[in-house]
Amino acid sequence: MITRKSKREIEMMQEAGKVLAKCHKEIAKLIKPGVTTKEIDDFVEFFLEEHGATPEQKGYSGYPYATCASVNDEICHGFPRNEKLVKGGIS
Repeated sequence: MITRKSKREIEMMQEAGKVLAKCHKEIAKLIKPGVTTKEIDDFVEFFLEEHGATPEQKGYSGYPYATCASVNDEICHGFPRNEKLVKGGIS
């Protein structure tokens, strides 16, 4: 079923998209050898909170993270962890 959005709902979605785009730009600056996906996750949670947003997947069925971080050939939706990213392992 398709639910039509009100003008206000569309405006809110546009604002959320702007916050998300800013967050992605900041994440791109963090991704380098030596950083961990847990550090990125912590940053995302802080960034979203500072911009009045919430990570929607956090808490879903008990999921404890703001992001789903996968590295290299891992399947999608990995859990952030404290293992450091290495040179050549970031794509």
